[in-house]
Amino acid sequence: MAKDVRLAKCFLIISLLIFAGWLLTVEPNIGRFGLIASYYPYVFISPILAIMAIFLLISRNNYWLLAISLMIIVLFIWLGPIVIEKAPRFLYGFKTLGFTDFIIRKGTVEPSNWNLWYHNWPGFFILSTAFIKVAGLNDMNRLLIYYPLFLNIFIIPIVFYVVHKFSSVKMNYPGAPFLACVILFIANITNQDYYSAQSYAYCMLLVFVGLLVSCHQFRQNLPWYRLLVLVVGFAIIISHILTAIIAWLFLFLSLLAGKKSNFKLFLIIGLLICAWMIYGAVVYFDAHLAGFIESFFDVTSIWKANIDDRLNVAPELQILNYVKICFAIGFGLLGLWGCLVVKNEKKERLLIFMGVSLPIITFLNSYGGELLIRVYLLSLMFTMIFSLGLLKKRYSRLALLLLLMIALPFHILIHYGSEKTDLCPHTTLAGKDFFERKAINSIILGGYPVYGTAKYPEKFRPIPWTEIIRPNNKVSLPTNKTKYSILDSIDDMWWDRYISNLRYKKNANKVLSSDNNNLFYHNGNVYMLTSGGHLS
Repeated sequence: MAKDVRLAKCFLIISLLIFAGWLLTVEPNIGRFGLIASYYPYVFISPILAIMAIFLLISRNNYWLLAISLMIIVLFIWLGPIVIEKAPRFLYGFKTLGFTDFIIRKGTVEPSNWNLWYHNWPGFFILSTAFIKVAGLNDMNRLLIYYPLFLNIFIIPIVFYVVHKFSSVKMNYPGAPFLACVILFIANITNQDYYSAQSYAYCMLLVFVGLLVSCHQFRQNLPWYRLLVLVVGFAIIISHILTAIIAWLFLFLSLLAGKKSNFKLFLIIGLLICAWMIYGAVVYFDAHLAGFIESFFDVTSIWKANIDDRLNVAPELQILNYVKICFAIGFGLLGLWGCLVVKNEKKERLLIFMGVSLPIITFLNSYGGELLIRVYLLSLMFTMIFSLGLLKKRYSRLALLLLLMIALPFHILIHYGSEKTDLCPHTTLAGKDFFERKAINSIILGGYPVYGTAKYPEKFRPIPWTEIIRPNNKVSLPTNKTKYSILDSIDDMWWDRYISNLRYKKNANKVLSSDNNNLFYHNGNVYMLTSGGHLS
């Protein structure tokens, strides 16, 4: 077997040389299908060799070599785009950053302010504030840039813990936790790892499930384990409502799986969720509860928001979405195959209960077009564990290796395929910074979700162009605040790629047309006008 170790070392040396050479020479290129244009074909040899090294070492205790292999894959997926772009991506990170900005400045939360509605679940933002204060972080843009990389590195020990508690495969394959991370990272194309409460809550859910199974395995319940389940559960409850409901569902399934002593935990977590909805998130739920109930079983609306609307876009995005659907189906079938292999394992039985229960949340229509994405993300923890069962047979192990090797380039294509709308250009950052300094306490038309959301969010009222110019628009604008109309390159991209309808751009120009032509700011790609103006 020493031959396998020597071969793995050779693979890793070649992999590191290719990856380092690419990082030093890569030129930024965002093409029709996003960032894939910057990934020269030869560079994919690097992570593929790292995957092969993991399979060569999977039954050995060469943890340093396994760790190097895993880090090459992690850095390939998340560090590469940082080096190429040097700018924040996934624009909604700016919006969530605003909830933290308020706490940093004021030292408190403000759940009753509708611009700060996420303060109804302040856990993540309070934790972020503490981290920013301790780290002395001044440039918030850097937080948005590096957050996905560090989040996924943080997930690694959590996955190790979950695999240790769940999988019986680890006894014969010491490298199984490293492979589980690879499966999770390559399969996760959801773009839900940006700076947000749901990405943090997902990590906490992994911990929660690991603790739950630990309780499930013990014949005698250890009080400190149960206390940890409560603490982690409460951390989820005050951070993200959907994840909290999923955690509660998993507790219920542990009762069905035979762990009757978890009944008290089930009641306490349920009471905490209800109490938080009534007292902690009352401002939000008072306004939305009726809508939640009304749309709960609206299957037609679910299909439209998650399938039809995502395929009725610009041609290149339509192609990417079809690829994404096929990719998700492929990993779904992989998880099902693994589930059939491990179905007789006692350790995995609770996992199977949890995995097959996830379609229940597809009726939570309030999540709109993100619903199926969230279901897929939640299912990945089970796909990850079940897939390890494929290591037991030589042919299934080979199939798993081939799937991961083929899937990795498609991961890059899908994950970074819409960079023209996800990436925040430096011209937009400059315009945003200028606007936040010079136009406090105003109404913003356009530029959503970047302008007026990341800093002083309580002083701005940002309104997307799509909301302003839609048919039967009922947006009422206060007359006692200055109105700024913004046309940014990010607006152009949204109109051309997502809405794919020039009618919106024409209507936006009508809104901008006015006798009061007062140019407030421009830098070539960003135009700001006060009280109207005309852009041709």
